[in-house]
Amino acid sequence: MHITEDATFSGSRLKVARALLSRELSDARADLAGLTDVVYRDDPHSSSMTALIDMARIPHLPAAAAKALPKFVKFTATFSVASHTEQLTEINMRVNVPGIPVQFFGRAELTDEDTIAQGTAVDHGASLVTIDEGNNTKGAGIGTTNSRTHVAVELELKVKIPFIGSSVEKKAAAAAPSLFRRDRALVEAILAR
Repeated sequence: MHITEDATFSGSRLKVARALLSRELSDARADLAGLTDVVYRDDPHSSSMTALIDMARIPHLPAAAAKALPKFVKFTATFSVASHTEQLTEINMRVNVPGIPVQFFGRAELTDEDTIAQGTAVDHGASLVTIDEGNNTKGAGIGTTNSRTHVAVELELKVKIPFIGSSVEKKAAAAAPSLFRRDRALVEAILAR
């Protein structure tokens, strides 16, 4: 199942990328989902969270899926910077659920709002960690304080459980807009600090 979403955030692309990779966002997501045994790891280019989720807390999970899955499921969600140029930052996402036939992966493309209108991108090989946090950076909106960042998210969810996989995918797709709205509010709160 292919899932897409777009959002625009007040803040530089660097600040938005850091918010998306932040422990603060992972902690907020974990609290809202009721995750337990959370372990967080990060470096300048990526972050990951391993946790247990009580399957009973997943809204709209089909009854057949609830019976087929263990009560608690361990997973790892990893977010990593795939590329960072003067006009585009791409963050890859992958969720690994050992022992359960599920594939969940995707990417978020972050662009400066004015770049969307121009429709151009130039690869200058910049790294997320080498860009100055102040106003001394190159590229539209990377270091400016009044910039806006557009985020285009594309996700793929494949549930390969016989007879119920398609149903789980459809329920997840139906829940995606409210999850994106919740996530957008969490990111905005981080950016406002």
